[in-house]
Amino acid sequence: AFRFDTLVVVDVRTDASSVADNATYTLHVALNDVLGQPTQTLVIEGGAQDRVVLQGLGWVSTGETNATASHQYAVFTNGAASVLVEQYMTTSRGLL
Repeated sequence: AFRFDTLVVVDVRTDASSVADNATYTLHVALNDVLGQPTQTLVIEGGAQDRVVLQGLGWVSTGETNATASHQYAVFTNGAASVLVEQYMTTSRGLL
């Protein structure tokens, strides 16, 4: 289980105006980005039109979800690293 009060949360929508503009945002995440976090876990939030690209090999969907009061996340791992992606966002993996 993840303690959400200790995790770094990244919202791909850069500010309040981007939440309302319905634009599509893409966030590229490398393994080192996650391993550089104190908990080696990154939480990514965004809209249904937004996308996360997990760069490099080794990312695996655990098939599990974790939820808070207002968000539900799909869980991806790569060794000791974990990324929780808001479940309705598009997620792709691989070399880019």
